[in-house]
Amino acid sequence: GPFLPTNQFAAMQVGVGGASSSAAAGLGPVDDGRFVPDVTRRQPQGSTIQMSIPDALIGAILGRGGQTLNELQVSTSTRIKISQRGVYVPGTTNRVVTITGPSGESVATAQYLINQRIARSNASRQQQQQQQ
Repeated sequence: GPFLPTNQFAAMQVGVGGASSSAAAGLGPVDDGRFVPDVTRRQPQGSTIQMSIPDALIGAILGRGGQTLNELQVSTSTRIKISQRGVYVPGTTNRVVTITGPSGESVATAQYLINQRIARSNASRQQQQQQQ
């Protein structure tokens, strides 16, 4: 986007003559912390993925007293963090769910199970609405 401080910074360094071009190139694109949905970031200690989940469906992942969430974490060897109440993906009422695991497969499995639970919860909510 229009937010390019690293390029200006690299140009300044080169202008001073202190940095070689390889050092400037090493700065690379910066992660400015903005939320990116469903992008797996490779990390040395494993894999992390962030999902955007409608606030009303967080209960489907948590279960009673967090039981469902614990089972998901144990069965997939992942850590699943849900953003605090009121902490949303900008411009939405979706909570941020961060899944971290030892491998891309473990994280993808957890994501799949979460999506399944959400789909099931959505279906039962629609049935309830139709019955009313």
